Amino acid sequence: MDNFTAYLSVGDSMSIDAYPFFELSKNNLDVPQAVGAASLLYQNVPEIWPEFEGRDLKSLFPDLFFKCVAMDGATTHDFISGEYLESFEIYKDKAVLVTLTLSGNDLLRMMNRQQSAVEQEQEIEQIWQRYEQVVSLIIATFPKARMVLTTIYDPTDGSGELPGYPKFTEHLESFSKTNDFIRDFAAKSEFALADVHKHFLGHGLSAEKDQRWYWEPNPIEPSARGASEIRRLWLEALGQSYAS
Repeated sequence: MDNFTAYLSVGDSMSIDAYPFFELSKNNLDVPQAVGAASLLYQNVPEIWPEFEGRDLKSLFPDLFFKCVAMDGATTHDFISGEYLESFEIYKDKAVLVTLTLSGNDLLRMMNRQQSAVEQEQEIEQIWQRYEQVVSLIIATFPKARMVLTTIYDPTDGSGELPGYPKFTEHLESFSKTNDFIRDFAAKSEFALADVHKHFLGHGLSAEKDQRWYWEPNPIEPSARGASEIRRLWLEALGQSYAS
């Protein structure tokens, strides 16, 4: 078992607390704010998720340092410089866990531009190149890091029909190719993989409302259950000693 000294969550809103908190606090003013995927991986909230009591990083490593630097709307551009890593160089020779949720917003922004098929292919490849650069910077800073890469979910369950995103259908292939890129990159680099895309299929807009894992006001975001399921996959990606 890895003896982690720090956990760093990097990426976009798949990792953050905001949308799960909005959902849970709607009818419960006492709900804690730290209910996003990264926060739950660090420290479970047993009154909400009793199944995971004792199955979190803080239970295994009581002195673990945790920082979520993921941001709402973040793209690969936001992490490509690596400047945000300078604050954590104290851990450069330590065993650090890093979870990454990134590139979904790059693809969403691409939808808003008029591009030829060739231009789209070029931009997708540029997204992949930046993704690799982000990972390379993290590994260069933390040579002993354990990386968990995360695929991008599809709230349409393959239909491409998503309110507020009229071009989602024609870009489904871009999401599929990018998920394949993340899977292949994880395999060739021997990083752990959390295949959120596969796990979430059937829990998007094709499902009954009580079976959806997305935030209802904007289903591009994870719900409270969605955040917990991302956390579940991260635990499983880390191995049996963490998942059970």
